[in-house]
Amino acid sequence: MIELKSLTKRYGDNLIFDNVSAAFNNPAYVYGVFGPSGSGKSTLFHILFGLDQDYEGDYIFCDSDAKQMNPSEWSRIRTDFMQIVFQDFKLLENMTVYENLYFALSSHSESDDAKITDVLNDLHLSHLADQPVKTLSGGEKQRLAICRAVLNNPRIILLDEPTGNLDDQNTEDVMKLIAYMRDMGIMVIIISHDSRVMQICDVYYAIQNRKLVRMKGEDTSAAITSKHEYSDGDHRIWEYVTAYLKHCIKDLSLNNVPIIGIFMVFMVCFCVAWSYLIGQLDLFYGGLDRSGIYLNTENYTSSYLKENRERGKTVMDDGTRIYFSQEDLAAVRKLNGVEDADIMDIGRYNCDDTEAYTLEYQFLKVDLADSLKNSMSYPGFPDMVPFQFETLRVKKSFSDIYNPLHIELIAGRIPDDDSDQLLIPDYLAVTWFGSAEEAVDQLTSLPVRNTEQKKADKKYCIAGVYKSSFDTHVEENGVLYLGYRHFDASLTALITGQEGYEMSLASYKEYNGDPAGTVFESYETYLKAVVTGQRDILIRLKDSSMSAEVSESLHDLFPNLNFISSYELSRGSFRNAYRAMWTLILLGAALLAGVFGIIIIMLNRNYIRKRNKELAILYSLGYTRKELIKILLREYFTVNTVDYLITYLLLYGLYSLLLKHTSFYLQLSALFKPELILIGYLFVMVMTLLSICYSVFGIKRSNLVMYLK
Repeated sequence: MIELKSLTKRYGDNLIFDNVSAAFNNPAYVYGVFGPSGSGKSTLFHILFGLDQDYEGDYIFCDSDAKQMNPSEWSRIRTDFMQIVFQDFKLLENMTVYENLYFALSSHSESDDAKITDVLNDLHLSHLADQPVKTLSGGEKQRLAICRAVLNNPRIILLDEPTGNLDDQNTEDVMKLIAYMRDMGIMVIIISHDSRVMQICDVYYAIQNRKLVRMKGEDTSAAITSKHEYSDGDHRIWEYVTAYLKHCIKDLSLNNVPIIGIFMVFMVCFCVAWSYLIGQLDLFYGGLDRSGIYLNTENYTSSYLKENRERGKTVMDDGTRIYFSQEDLAAVRKLNGVEDADIMDIGRYNCDDTEAYTLEYQFLKVDLADSLKNSMSYPGFPDMVPFQFETLRVKKSFSDIYNPLHIELIAGRIPDDDSDQLLIPDYLAVTWFGSAEEAVDQLTSLPVRNTEQKKADKKYCIAGVYKSSFDTHVEENGVLYLGYRHFDASLTALITGQEGYEMSLASYKEYNGDPAGTVFESYETYLKAVVTGQRDILIRLKDSSMSAEVSESLHDLFPNLNFISSYELSRGSFRNAYRAMWTLILLGAALLAGVFGIIIIMLNRNYIRKRNKELAILYSLGYTRKELIKILLREYFTVNTVDYLITYLLLYGLYSLLLKHTSFYLQLSALFKPELILIGYLFVMVMTLLSICYSVFGIKRSNLVMYLK
């Protein structure tokens, strides 16, 4: 089976073995190697077990050159052909006695329990089956290590000082087991300095002058000279990971506290960045329904802006118009797929009612309804909230397809256009009338001031109630919304009058010089360009599936203008800008994840080193490096997924109790968007992969061997 030919071993300049030759060929013999401490006994075992291949000469194992065997072959050998009992046991300390044997099995079947029970009974350990190994005495650990070695009925067992920690009674039990293994045709090779072991050896060698000198017996040899077919191990990876996590949950919990903190900081940073970039874009365009398209005369295409920039011009029109005309509207309404369209000025709003009254109302915290004073939001409510009027930005007939203010109606209806009907916040409705539903169609008297600064009380009808941010953080200024206001005729006259033209012409000349050939060339060309004086057209599609077709037609009508639609955001003119912002955020998040991943590795170095030592024990039991990597992958992904869930539970609690009552609540509320949770998890996995890569580096063969020596 085993033959050493002219084998020499050095550690640097230190010569351990010098031209050693020996044979261990009889499969029914007990071989012994005896020598004092430091003579090289353990080094010999590491060579025989394939852990040390840095030697000169030949080591022939079952008619094969052991030095030429690859790691996979050695893993198969260690699975069920050759086992070792280390001097320091190399047991899975956090596992139970039973689990140490279960995860050492080379194959699994219904007879696992009986097989494990039998070997425990042989060494009087059955009563300790459920005990954690770390609670055992030294002698009990030694016997368990022997149990593990014989479990898979190997052809060869290497015993490193098997009786070194045992009393006479337990030594006698080990001797009986060794004799039993010999009778079963198992070759046993023992290294020891215990003279009690010599009596059981059929052949033993003494280490003298860096050589193996046979002191007893002849190797009469019924040697195996043909190559042996080694089986692959059937190791229960998921069961091992589950058992490890169960036993180490306390240590993992303490170890992962700073990791959860890092995850929390990462998610808050990522959320704030998202809110300021993508969030603001989504806030503006997110109120647009998939069946709506929004056009604005100041939203120019990038190519048109570039063309004017190259000519040294500041863009003040699209080459044809400054505002939309009725002709433009008529052309849009004729497009196939358009159900309706209208001109409005979404960016402009009024802060007075139809009679030019401005609001003078101030709501006091002490006046809140008692039911609201009992809420968690009450302490953060401002002592006084001054209110003002604001007109809605979109006509009532189009409010279902575009909601730029993101108003969430919880009772009632949208106020009629050009009316003084009101939308009030929920906390006012509850305070004034008891509930949102009761407030609808009620009249309320409010203090106002006219253009001559005279105060008065005026009654207003409440059309509906909108959801405020009362549950989070109430703004210091409140709003009562009035119905959409059509364009003021006096403002139209100002824009289209001679004075308006001269002001616009002066502005054009200041930036661009000579207006010849432009819409500012004359008063007549200017009038044709300003027409209605309104910047926006809102389109309702017959069906959202027609967005692409209508978009193409709009590009033909207004070649120098961008517009907003679900199609344009996903595949049209806004796609590149939208993707560029996402790319910027993702790159920044990836960089941050990398930095935090390195910090996690630095915090976990001791844990990773300790973990790799346990993986080295599995390696000695025949687990392949590929299986060890699977263990790491499943362990890290499981632990970090749980950490991520805990991170979100803590963030939710922190947000609910504190953060949502601060001025940052809008940015931080995005933390709980499904897309951010998913993206955040992916970046947590990036940090996990960094830790895995570091750990995988730690389980390269040379490191595993180092942990076992």
